[in-house]
Amino acid sequence: MAAQSLLPETKSELAVPIALGDEVIGVLDVQHNVTDGLTQNDADLIQAVANQVAIALQNSRSYAEAQRRAERETLINTIAQQIQGTTTIDSALQIAVRELGRATGASRTCVQLNVSKSLKRREPDFGWSRRLLQLSDLSDGIDDPRLKMIMPSSQTISRR
Repeated sequence: MAAQSLLPETKSELAVPIALGDEVIGVLDVQHNVTDGLTQNDADLIQAVANQVAIALQNSRSYAEAQRRAERETLINTIAQQIQGTTTIDSALQIAVRELGRATGASRTCVQLNVSKSLKRREPDFGWSRRLLQLSDLSDGIDDPRLKMIMPSSQTISRR
């Protein structure tokens, strides 16, 4: 009897696993102060309750995971809508860096562009200005100094 030192009057005890599949996640432990005070009917009842506790725990885990997924999808959609509402590549990159930095809590967030010949050739199709290749400072208009945007000559946008 596991609880003898804590419950010295225990004369009978029944411990039933709380299991999810093959994984034991806990135990329902019942003590009685009468010798042979717990019957097979008690054991069946305790096992039924243990099974219900396991199902409730699994449902709770599933619900929490569904909530996390829903919050993530909402965040993605919110950021995507903000980006799609911009009219310039500068604004889209600023929003991406700012919002990803906020969402992740990162001290630095960066977008690095690989400006290749194919991008230059497609420039008119996307309506991107040649300014994309000459970005130097995107910090104008950002009030929060923690969200300063930096664009070194390597075409990187960062949030620090």
